[in-house]
Amino acid sequence: MPRIALILLIAFAGFAIFTLYHSVSSSLTPSDLLTMGNADNIVVSGRVESISYEDGMTHFYIIDEKAKIKAVYEGKIAGEEVIATGDWKDGTFYVKEVLSKCHTEYKGG
Repeated sequence: MPRIALILLIAFAGFAIFTLYHSVSSSLTPSDLLTMGNADNIVVSGRVESISYEDGMTHFYIIDEKAKIKAVYEGKIAGEEVIATGDWKDGTFYVKEVLSKCHTEYKGG
């Protein structure tokens, strides 16, 4: 019986490590998106730039070191960096869900 428990524990640990690695490395950058065609339910991370509000929608850009993409979200954006889930259609990222990284977490302020 202990041998089966040990095997199950090792299998679970391997699965957990694989899942954690996949979830951390699965977000795309704006540069990645510009090389792709349309895509659904993808995760994009980057810095936020040029936020504006119009008709209940937030319009902004998600940027990295090389590129920026236009994004639209039905809600407010708070923070300088985001991890967003949504659909990439015809050069615009339609955000469904967003996590904001607060600047105070990284600048000690």
